[in-house]
Amino acid sequence: MYVTLACLRYVDSGNLEYSLAGHPPILHYHRSTQGVVQLKMEQLPIALFGTAKYQSTRIAIEPGDLLVVVSDGFLEVASRGSEDFGWERFERLVLLNAKEPLPRIAKRLIEETTRFGRQEDDQTILLIRAV
Repeated sequence: MYVTLACLRYVDSGNLEYSLAGHPPILHYHRSTQGVVQLKMEQLPIALFGTAKYQSTRIAIEPGDLLVVVSDGFLEVASRGSEDFGWERFERLVLLNAKEPLPRIAKRLIEETTRFGRQEDDQTILLIRAV
């Protein structure tokens, strides 16, 4: 048994620390450039091996930036033709809705993936807007 982990910690004004353990990347929407980058870390899931070591990384965040953490259940929604929703569609959806209020973004993500296909895995969303 193992578990994936996405961990975020506010460090100080303008800085955030994150760590991922077997978890999909965190999407970081930059308000200033209106672009999205994937915050990735190639680390093993928690408890897969007792000797695994984990690291974290710091990033700069600015007011209006958006962080999107989702479980793979969103990305792996499959259409009738067995095509996954995937990162490209997900990133495009985040870009189209990044300036909306957080509840509206969450609602759109759920609506679009539901419209695309059937949910087979758990779906968790965490949205954070820097102020």
